[in-house]
Amino acid sequence: MQNSFFETASLEPIGQGRNNQVYLAMTVKGERYILKHYYRDISDKRDRLGTEFSALEFLWNNGVRTIPKPIKANKELGMALYEYIDGVFLEKTSQKDLDAAIQLIQNLKKLSTSQEAKNFYNASEACFSAKAIVQVINNRLGRLIEALELKEFLEKDFIPAFQTIKRGDEKETESKRKTLSPSDFGFHNARKRLNGEIVFLDFEYFGWDDPAKMICDFLLHPGMNLGQSLKQYFFKKAIGCFPEDHSLADRIRKWYPLLGLNWCLIFLNEFLPGKTEGKFRKEEQLAKANQKLKTITQNGFNLA
Repeated sequence: MQNSFFETASLEPIGQGRNNQVYLAMTVKGERYILKHYYRDISDKRDRLGTEFSALEFLWNNGVRTIPKPIKANKELGMALYEYIDGVFLEKTSQKDLDAAIQLIQNLKKLSTSQEAKNFYNASEACFSAKAIVQVINNRLGRLIEALELKEFLEKDFIPAFQTIKRGDEKETESKRKTLSPSDFGFHNARKRLNGEIVFLDFEYFGWDDPAKMICDFLLHPGMNLGQSLKQYFFKKAIGCFPEDHSLADRIRKWYPLLGLNWCLIFLNEFLPGKTEGKFRKEEQLAKANQKLKTITQNGFNLA
């Protein structure tokens, strides 16, 4: 199989996420690569391909190896070629796995001081204050409020909780602490090689963010199945990466419930206009949002 971008002997679909199509590309010599065809939407101006490829190229050229090697990209075709990672999903997470995530955070922090780092924009939905997080939630809420199926949940449960949790935080000043962040960061976007090494994937939303938000999102992401002791372990190790940021732990404690509310609304993306998900999928996501809301309102920040 031959095209203007990459010559292959075979091309096998191995995954189709909500944004992209991913293929296993095999050359005539038996070499394997990942070919990624990026989703394009005129309503979404984000350059997913450019962001991911330039981020991985930057990290690779600076010695980071817990990522797939970027090979080549073509913006006109919306395609990029990456190293194939021969590995498996992480079914269970250990402290050693978390140490790999901590090492990536340390590498990103170190590289944040480089001249090249200045070429990157803010990460997707980057937030440098509680006020910014509240605005992100308001924006999501505004897009969902017309969905009749959500009326009871939003008006009876979500909005009252939101009003309570955000109280007082909207006056918080913007943090000056910034670091490079993968943004969609966690073991849901990782593979473990046969030798035990963790490789992190999906850097489409890469950019500058407050380390507090990066750490909160890592802990809150629904794809992360961490028990309380592992959450506490990660929290302590992660804040230790930023010893000069004396308010980091306090920001995490304050922002964690707000960002948890944001995750409630992310679950409900299936209810946005133009989405075609069926009734069962919508009910499933609403149940997840309900459960997340209960956890946040009952526990706040206790990493349970």
